[in-house]
Amino acid sequence: MEITKEVLNNLKLKRGKLSEKRCQEINQMKIKNPYYPAPQGAFTPGEFFEVKDGDYFYFSEDERIVYTLAFFPRPITIRDDPHIYDDIYLLFIDDKWFEVVFNYKECLQLEKDGIVYKKYSDILKDNNWLDKRNDKKAIIYLIEELNMARYTLKPNIKEKKELNLVYTGEEYPWRNWKEL
Repeated sequence: MEITKEVLNNLKLKRGKLSEKRCQEINQMKIKNPYYPAPQGAFTPGEFFEVKDGDYFYFSEDERIVYTLAFFPRPITIRDDPHIYDDIYLLFIDDKWFEVVFNYKECLQLEKDGIVYKKYSDILKDNNWLDKRNDKKAIIYLIEELNMARYTLKPNIKEKKELNLVYTGEEYPWRNWKEL
């Protein structure tokens, strides 16, 4: 599937459990865990990324697009190394997947008049798969939207948030999909 403006405008995202069929499709991809085997005394979840019963994901209503944190928790010895990227997420589009890796750049949060304002700036690690896609820009905005779902507070708190990504030196400021 190519991510187009039309796809983004019609996309309905939800958070929850995936269908058993989609879980099986993802597990059959055999995505290797880069932190396996773990250094002695550290924990890492197994040789391959695996969807387990009870896992929660951010995904499109038709489950063609799925986004999740991968390989958590990471080994302490790796997590504490400042030269290693912070988090690895996986983005699935149909039967394809790729890593979404961030270096956190900036996080600002303030509360005013009962509204929590959040502004995040992250650097998205270079990715050959993404560079080859014609829909690269739309995917970057899709990643912004999916990643912002992670920062959601409790439902009774009013908040305004944005995530600005930098990819290959170019800034992709957050904006509504309808503005693409």
